[in-house]
Amino acid sequence: PNLFSSPPSVPGEVKPLLLTLSDSEILFTKQVFQMGLPPGLSEALRSYLSEIGAMEVMQQWTVGQQPLDEGETNYMTLGGGWNWSGHRPREYYSDEHWLSPADDASHQDVLHALGNGGFDSVLDCLGVWFSLSSLAVYQVSFSVISSCGDKIHWHHDLGDTGRRAFSLYVPVVLGEEGNRKAAQYVYREADDNFAALVEFNYGSALVHLDWSTYGTGECDERMRIVANICVADIDEENIEGILDNLFFDFPPADEDYFLSLKGAHWGGDGGLPSERLPPGYASETHHSPYTNRALGPFPTQSGEVKALTWSDGTKVARETYLVGVPETLTKALVDYCQEMGITDMFRQWTGSNVLPPST
Repeated sequence: PNLFSSPPSVPGEVKPLLLTLSDSEILFTKQVFQMGLPPGLSEALRSYLSEIGAMEVMQQWTVGQQPLDEGETNYMTLGGGWNWSGHRPREYYSDEHWLSPADDASHQDVLHALGNGGFDSVLDCLGVWFSLSSLAVYQVSFSVISSCGDKIHWHHDLGDTGRRAFSLYVPVVLGEEGNRKAAQYVYREADDNFAALVEFNYGSALVHLDWSTYGTGECDERMRIVANICVADIDEENIEGILDNLFFDFPPADEDYFLSLKGAHWGGDGGLPSERLPPGYASETHHSPYTNRALGPFPTQSGEVKALTWSDGTKVARETYLVGVPETLTKALVDYCQEMGITDMFRQWTGSNVLPPST
Protein backbone atom coordinates (compact mmCIF):
# COMPACT_ATOMS: atom_id res chain seq x y z
CA PRO A 1 0.00 0.00 0.00
CA ASN A 2 0.98 3.63 -0.46
CA LEU A 3 2.10 4.76 3.00
CA PHE A 4 2.68 8.40 2.16
CA SER A 5 0.39 11.35 2.68
CA SER A 6 -1.60 12.73 -0.26
CA PRO A 7 0.34 14.48 -3.05
CA PRO A 8 0.16 18.23 -3.74
CA SER A 9 -3.26 19.33 -4.94
CA VAL A 10 -2.37 22.61 -6.68
CA PRO A 11 0.42 23.66 -9.08
CA GLY A 12 3.50 24.97 -7.32
CA GLU A 13 2.69 23.35 -3.97
CA VAL A 14 5.71 21.65 -2.41
CA LYS A 15 5.27 18.82 0.08
CA PRO A 16 7.84 16.60 1.80
CA LEU A 17 7.43 12.83 1.77
CA LEU A 18 5.49 12.34 4.99
CA LEU A 19 5.05 8.74 6.09
CA THR A 20 1.62 8.06 7.58
CA LEU A 21 1.76 5.84 10.67
CA SER A 22 -1.48 5.28 12.62
CA ASP A 23 -2.49 8.77 13.75
CA SER A 24 0.75 10.63 13.00
CA GLU A 25 3.01 11.63 10.12
CA ILE A 26 6.81 11.56 10.12
CA LEU A 27 9.35 12.89 7.63
CA PHE A 28 10.64 9.93 5.62
CA THR A 29 13.57 11.63 3.89
CA LYS A 30 14.91 15.13 3.34
CA GLN A 31 16.20 14.22 -0.12
CA VAL A 32 12.89 13.71 -1.95
CA PHE A 33 9.78 15.86 -2.09
CA GLN A 34 6.62 16.21 -4.16
CA MET A 35 5.70 19.22 -6.27
CA GLY A 36 2.40 20.20 -7.87
CA LEU A 37 2.65 20.51 -11.66
CA PRO A 38 0.95 22.80 -14.18
CA PRO A 39 -2.17 21.02 -15.49
CA GLY A 40 -1.02 20.74 -19.11
CA LEU A 41 2.51 19.41 -18.63
CA SER A 42 1.87 15.65 -18.79
CA GLU A 43 -0.45 16.06 -21.77
CA ALA A 44 2.09 18.24 -23.59
CA LEU A 45 4.76 15.57 -23.15
CA ARG A 46 2.40 12.79 -24.26
CA SER A 47 1.52 14.74 -27.40
CA TYR A 48 5.17 15.45 -28.12
CA LEU A 49 6.21 11.79 -27.80
CA SER A 50 3.36 10.74 -30.10
CA GLU A 51 4.19 13.44 -32.65
CA ILE A 52 7.85 12.46 -33.08
CA GLY A 53 7.12 8.71 -33.07
CA ALA A 54 8.71 8.00 -29.68
CA MET A 55 5.53 6.58 -28.19
CA GLU A 56 5.47 3.81 -30.80
CA VAL A 57 9.13 2.97 -30.15
CA MET A 58 8.54 2.64 -26.41
CA GLN A 59 5.47 0.50 -26.96
CA GLN A 60 7.53 -1.90 -29.07
CA TRP A 61 10.18 -2.17 -26.35
CA THR A 62 7.67 -3.07 -23.62
CA VAL A 63 4.12 -4.22 -24.34
CA GLY A 64 5.16 -5.05 -27.92
CA GLN A 65 7.70 -7.52 -26.49
CA GLN A 66 10.54 -6.35 -28.75
CA PRO A 67 13.00 -5.17 -26.08
CA LEU A 68 16.60 -4.21 -26.57
CA ASP A 69 19.18 -6.54 -25.07
CA GLU A 70 20.37 -5.61 -21.59
CA GLY A 71 23.13 -3.04 -21.93
CA GLU A 72 22.24 -2.32 -25.58
CA THR A 73 22.02 1.22 -26.97
CA ASN A 74 20.13 1.99 -30.17
CA TYR A 75 20.43 5.27 -32.09
CA MET A 76 17.53 6.56 -34.15
CA THR A 77 16.11 9.58 -35.93
CA LEU A 78 12.65 10.67 -34.80
CA GLY A 79 10.17 13.24 -36.03
CA GLY A 80 11.59 15.88 -38.33
CA GLY A 81 15.19 14.73 -38.07
CA TRP A 82 15.84 14.70 -34.32
CA ASN A 83 18.62 12.40 -33.11
CA TRP A 84 17.72 10.20 -30.12
CA SER A 85 19.25 7.24 -28.33
CA GLY A 86 17.47 4.36 -26.63
CA HIS A 87 19.11 2.31 -23.91
CA ARG A 88 18.20 -0.69 -21.77
CA PRO A 89 20.21 -0.75 -18.53
CA ARG A 90 21.84 -3.88 -17.16
CA GLU A 91 20.65 -5.54 -13.96
CA TYR A 92 17.48 -3.48 -13.56
CA TYR A 93 15.40 -6.68 -13.14
CA SER A 94 12.76 -5.28 -15.51
CA ASP A 95 11.96 -4.36 -19.10
CA GLU A 96 12.75 -0.71 -18.35
CA HIS A 97 14.22 1.32 -21.24
CA TRP A 98 15.35 4.93 -21.47
CA LEU A 99 14.94 7.26 -24.44
CA SER A 100 16.83 10.56 -24.57
CA PRO A 101 17.98 13.26 -27.03
CA ALA A 102 21.41 12.54 -28.50
CA ASP A 103 22.44 16.08 -29.43
CA ASP A 104 21.80 19.72 -28.62
CA ALA A 105 19.23 20.38 -31.36
CA SER A 106 17.08 17.45 -30.21
CA HIS A 107 17.44 18.60 -26.60
CA GLN A 108 16.25 22.07 -27.60
CA ASP A 109 13.21 20.51 -29.26
CA VAL A 110 12.27 18.75 -26.02
CA LEU A 111 12.68 22.04 -24.15
CA HIS A 112 10.11 23.53 -26.49
CA ALA A 113 7.66 20.80 -25.44
CA LEU A 114 8.37 21.60 -21.78
CA GLY A 115 7.70 25.26 -22.49
CA ASN A 116 4.36 24.40 -24.09
CA GLY A 117 3.44 22.46 -20.95
CA GLY A 118 4.16 25.34 -18.59
CA PHE A 119 7.43 24.05 -17.15
CA ASP A 120 8.59 27.66 -16.66
CA SER A 121 6.35 27.78 -13.58
CA VAL A 122 8.12 24.69 -12.17
CA LEU A 123 11.49 26.39 -12.58
CA ASP A 124 10.13 29.50 -10.90
CA CYS A 125 8.86 27.43 -7.98
CA LEU A 126 12.20 25.64 -7.54
CA GLY A 127 14.19 28.84 -7.83
CA VAL A 128 12.12 30.71 -5.26
CA TRP A 129 11.63 27.79 -2.85
CA PHE A 130 15.37 27.00 -2.66
CA SER A 131 16.58 30.63 -2.97
CA LEU A 132 18.60 29.88 -6.10
CA SER A 133 20.32 32.39 -8.37
CA SER A 134 19.58 30.63 -11.66
CA LEU A 135 18.47 27.35 -13.24
CA ALA A 136 19.15 25.42 -16.43
CA VAL A 137 17.43 22.30 -17.75
CA TYR A 138 20.49 20.27 -18.69
CA GLN A 139 19.04 16.82 -19.39
CA VAL A 140 15.67 15.32 -20.33
CA SER A 141 14.95 11.62 -20.77
CA PHE A 142 11.97 9.28 -20.72
CA SER A 143 11.70 5.99 -18.83
CA VAL A 144 9.29 3.31 -20.05
CA ILE A 145 8.47 0.08 -18.21
CA SER A 146 5.72 -2.52 -18.16
CA SER A 147 7.15 -5.41 -16.16
CA CYS A 148 9.40 -5.53 -13.10
CA GLY A 149 10.27 -8.30 -10.68
CA ASP A 150 10.57 -8.15 -6.92
CA LYS A 151 14.29 -7.33 -6.91
CA ILE A 152 15.29 -3.67 -6.67
CA HIS A 153 18.18 -1.93 -8.40
CA TRP A 154 19.12 0.77 -5.89
CA HIS A 155 20.70 3.88 -7.37
CA HIS A 156 20.80 7.67 -7.16
CA ASP A 157 20.72 10.49 -9.72
CA LEU A 158 22.87 13.17 -8.07
CA GLY A 159 25.99 13.42 -5.94
CA ASP A 160 27.06 16.39 -3.82
CA THR A 161 25.59 19.52 -5.39
CA GLY A 162 24.78 21.51 -2.26
CA ARG A 163 21.07 20.78 -2.85
CA ARG A 164 21.15 22.96 -5.95
CA ALA A 165 20.48 20.26 -8.54
CA PHE A 166 17.15 18.49 -8.96
CA SER A 167 16.03 15.34 -10.75
CA LEU A 168 12.29 15.58 -11.41
CA TYR A 169 10.11 12.61 -12.32
CA VAL A 170 6.99 13.73 -14.17
CA PRO A 171 4.28 11.15 -15.02
CA VAL A 172 3.47 10.95 -18.72
CA VAL A 173 1.55 7.66 -19.01
CA LEU A 174 0.37 5.77 -15.93
CA GLY A 175 -1.36 2.43 -15.50
CA GLU A 176 -5.04 1.99 -14.85
CA GLU A 177 -6.57 3.60 -11.78
CA GLY A 178 -6.50 1.18 -8.85
CA ASN A 179 -3.75 -0.90 -10.45
CA ARG A 180 -0.66 1.29 -10.42
CA LYS A 181 2.05 -1.03 -9.22
CA ALA A 182 4.18 0.11 -12.15
CA ALA A 183 3.76 3.68 -10.98
CA GLN A 184 5.50 3.10 -7.66
CA TYR A 185 9.04 4.02 -6.79
CA VAL A 186 10.73 2.71 -3.68
CA TYR A 187 12.74 4.98 -1.42
CA ARG A 188 14.86 4.15 1.57
CA GLU A 189 16.60 6.09 4.27
CA ALA A 190 20.39 6.40 4.27
CA ASP A 191 20.69 3.74 6.98
CA ASP A 192 19.12 1.14 4.64
CA ASN A 193 16.82 -0.06 7.41
CA PHE A 194 13.51 0.94 5.92
CA ALA A 195 11.83 1.13 2.53
CA ALA A 196 8.40 2.36 1.49
CA LEU A 197 6.36 2.78 -1.67
CA VAL A 198 5.05 5.98 -3.22
CA GLU A 199 2.78 6.19 -6.25
CA PHE A 200 3.08 8.51 -9.19
CA ASN A 201 0.06 10.73 -9.70
CA TYR A 202 -0.86 12.99 -12.58
CA GLY A 203 -0.48 16.57 -11.44
CA SER A 204 2.56 16.07 -9.21
CA ALA A 205 6.25 15.27 -9.64
CA LEU A 206 8.71 13.45 -7.43
CA VAL A 207 11.83 15.58 -7.00
CA HIS A 208 15.18 14.08 -5.99
CA LEU A 209 18.05 15.96 -4.39
CA ASP A 210 21.59 14.87 -3.51
CA TRP A 211 22.10 11.16 -2.86
CA SER A 212 18.40 10.24 -2.83
CA THR A 213 18.37 6.46 -3.14
CA TYR A 214 15.52 4.72 -4.93
CA GLY A 215 14.43 1.91 -7.21
CA THR A 216 11.42 0.76 -9.20
CA GLY A 217 8.75 -1.17 -7.33
CA GLU A 218 7.37 -4.54 -8.40
CA CYS A 219 5.01 -4.21 -11.37
CA ASP A 220 3.42 -6.20 -14.14
CA GLU A 221 0.88 -4.27 -16.17
CA ARG A 222 0.46 -1.84 -19.01
CA MET A 223 3.13 0.57 -20.19
CA ARG A 224 4.18 3.38 -17.86
CA ILE A 225 6.21 6.39 -19.05
CA VAL A 226 7.85 8.94 -16.79
CA ALA A 227 9.88 11.97 -17.88
CA ASN A 228 13.10 12.60 -15.97
CA ILE A 229 13.96 16.30 -16.12
CA CYS A 230 17.26 17.39 -14.57
CA VAL A 231 17.78 21.04 -13.65
CA ALA A 232 20.47 22.81 -11.66
CA ASP A 233 21.84 26.09 -10.41
CA ILE A 234 25.22 25.36 -12.00
CA ASP A 235 28.54 26.73 -10.80
CA GLU A 236 32.12 25.55 -10.28
CA GLU A 237 31.36 24.32 -6.75
CA ASN A 238 28.65 21.80 -7.62
CA ILE A 239 29.52 20.83 -11.18
CA GLU A 240 31.43 17.69 -10.18
CA GLY A 241 28.40 16.25 -8.37
CA ILE A 242 26.43 16.72 -11.60
CA LEU A 243 28.99 15.47 -14.12
CA ASP A 244 29.79 12.33 -12.13
CA ASN A 245 26.17 11.19 -12.50
CA LEU A 246 25.44 11.67 -16.19
CA PHE A 247 24.04 8.51 -17.74
CA PHE A 248 23.02 9.43 -21.29
CA ASP A 249 24.61 10.44 -24.58
CA PHE A 250 23.70 14.08 -24.14
CA PRO A 251 24.76 16.40 -22.58
CA PRO A 252 28.54 15.98 -22.87
CA ALA A 253 30.42 15.60 -19.59
CA ASP A 254 32.30 18.83 -20.17
CA GLU A 255 32.73 21.52 -17.51
CA ASP A 256 32.93 24.42 -19.95
CA TYR A 257 29.72 23.32 -21.65
CA PHE A 258 27.86 23.09 -18.34
CA LEU A 259 29.13 26.41 -17.05
CA SER A 260 27.89 28.01 -20.28
CA LEU A 261 24.36 26.84 -19.36
CA LYS A 262 24.18 28.84 -16.13
CA GLY A 263 20.97 30.85 -16.07
CA ALA A 264 19.87 29.54 -19.46
CA HIS A 265 16.25 28.92 -18.46
CA TRP A 266 15.55 30.81 -15.22
CA GLY A 267 17.18 33.66 -13.36
CA GLY A 268 19.22 34.89 -16.31
CA ASP A 269 18.47 36.41 -19.67
CA GLY A 270 17.15 33.19 -21.18
CA GLY A 271 14.09 30.98 -20.83
CA LEU A 272 12.56 27.87 -22.32
CA PRO A 273 12.28 28.09 -26.13
CA SER A 274 9.08 29.76 -27.27
CA GLU A 275 9.35 28.61 -30.88
CA ARG A 276 10.16 25.22 -32.30
CA LEU A 277 13.15 24.70 -34.56
CA PRO A 278 12.18 24.15 -38.22
CA PRO A 279 11.83 20.54 -39.46
CA GLY A 280 15.14 19.09 -40.60
CA TYR A 281 17.17 21.59 -38.58
CA ALA A 282 18.87 18.88 -36.57
CA SER A 283 19.81 16.71 -39.52
CA GLU A 284 21.07 19.63 -41.63
CA THR A 285 23.03 21.68 -39.11
CA HIS A 286 23.62 19.43 -36.11
CA HIS A 287 25.03 15.95 -35.83
CA SER A 288 24.64 13.32 -33.19
CA PRO A 289 27.79 12.97 -31.08
CA TYR A 290 27.91 9.37 -32.28
CA THR A 291 27.45 9.77 -36.05
CA ASN A 292 29.49 11.82 -38.51
CA ARG A 293 31.65 13.28 -35.77
CA ALA A 294 35.41 12.83 -35.77
CA LEU A 295 37.52 12.10 -32.74
CA GLY A 296 40.38 14.39 -31.80
CA PRO A 297 44.08 13.62 -32.26
CA PHE A 298 45.50 10.36 -30.98
CA PRO A 299 48.86 9.99 -29.21
CA THR A 300 51.78 9.78 -31.64
CA GLN A 301 54.51 8.63 -29.25
CA SER A 302 54.83 5.80 -26.77
CA GLY A 303 53.89 6.97 -23.29
CA GLU A 304 52.03 10.06 -24.50
CA VAL A 305 48.69 10.61 -22.72
CA LYS A 306 45.78 12.52 -24.25
CA ALA A 307 42.22 13.10 -23.09
CA LEU A 308 39.66 11.41 -25.36
CA THR A 309 38.03 14.32 -27.21
CA TRP A 310 36.05 15.12 -30.31
CA SER A 311 37.84 17.08 -33.05
CA ASP A 312 36.44 20.36 -31.68
CA GLY A 313 38.15 19.70 -28.34
CA THR A 314 35.00 18.68 -26.42
CA LYS A 315 35.68 15.79 -24.07
CA VAL A 316 33.95 12.52 -24.92
CA ALA A 317 34.07 11.50 -21.25
CA ARG A 318 35.58 13.12 -18.18
CA GLU A 319 37.85 10.27 -17.05
CA THR A 320 38.80 8.55 -20.32
CA TYR A 321 42.26 8.92 -21.81
CA LEU A 322 44.34 7.61 -24.71
CA VAL A 323 47.85 6.31 -24.05
CA GLY A 324 50.52 5.82 -26.71
CA VAL A 325 52.00 2.31 -26.69
CA PRO A 326 55.20 0.88 -28.23
CA GLU A 327 54.91 -0.07 -31.90
CA THR A 328 56.03 -3.61 -31.08
CA LEU A 329 53.27 -4.26 -28.54
CA THR A 330 50.49 -5.19 -31.00
CA LYS A 331 52.74 -7.60 -32.92
CA ALA A 332 53.89 -9.25 -29.70
CA LEU A 333 50.28 -9.82 -28.61
CA VAL A 334 49.28 -11.14 -32.06
CA ASP A 335 52.18 -13.60 -32.05
CA TYR A 336 51.32 -14.73 -28.53
CA CYS A 337 47.64 -15.35 -29.38
CA GLN A 338 48.60 -17.37 -32.44
CA GLU A 339 51.19 -19.40 -30.53
CA MET A 340 48.75 -20.23 -27.72
CA GLY A 341 45.87 -21.10 -30.08
CA ILE A 342 43.76 -18.19 -28.86
CA THR A 343 43.30 -16.79 -32.39
CA ASP A 344 42.00 -20.13 -33.73
CA MET A 345 39.64 -20.46 -30.78
CA PHE A 346 38.18 -17.00 -31.42
CA ARG A 347 37.71 -17.87 -35.11
CA GLN A 348 35.72 -20.96 -34.14
CA TRP A 349 33.52 -18.97 -31.77
CA THR A 350 32.77 -16.19 -34.24
CA GLY A 351 32.99 -17.96 -37.61
CA SER A 352 35.40 -15.25 -38.74
CA ASN A 353 38.16 -15.74 -41.29
CA VAL A 354 39.66 -12.30 -40.74
CA LEU A 355 43.43 -12.48 -40.47
CA PRO A 356 45.24 -10.74 -37.61
CA PRO A 357 47.26 -7.60 -38.39
CA SER A 358 50.70 -8.25 -39.85
CA THR A 359 52.42 -5.63 -37.70
